[in-house]
Amino acid sequence: MYPLKFEPFLRPMIWGGEKIAAYKGVETSVRSIGESWELSGVAGHESIVAEGPCKGVSLPELIDRYGSPPKSVQGLVDVSLVRVTAARVGIAEIVQRGDQLILYSDIVGPKQLGEVMEKFPHRVLYNALGRPYFSLRVQKGESPLVLLRDVVTLLPGAQNQPQTKP
Repeated sequence: MYPLKFEPFLRPMIWGGEKIAAYKGVETSVRSIGESWELSGVAGHESIVAEGPCKGVSLPELIDRYGSPPKSVQGLVDVSLVRVTAARVGIAEIVQRGDQLILYSDIVGPKQLGEVMEKFPHRVLYNALGRPYFSLRVQKGESPLVLLRDVVTLLPGAQNQPQTKP
């Protein structure tokens, strides 16, 4: 099978702009683009093959035809699903620095972190100075993606969001 190129999903966001479309060389009527999803398994926004014999085929259809994707591709889909859920519960940005996962949010505060602090005692730090964020320490041998998924699903509003099992 040849390498597949997918159509990006240009997600409109209130803080978005139009520079990303020009940068990527994509013509679109979408305005206020906040994110460009290059590969997605999120229901309703599944990636579609852009060219070749499989043009127009969705990611779930490809899996039905050819079996599960390679681990590296499945990892990208898993990351996409967690990031979508995080965005829906108010996480604007996620960064990993060393053994710290840093989640920036103007919405999530100490009150919303109660369950997270109970499940992960002595591992959560909240900072309200400057740009608000909370961080979690990733323990040795722990998957940052699994930790992120577990934390995000504990936040208010995450219960009805798409999930993955990395």
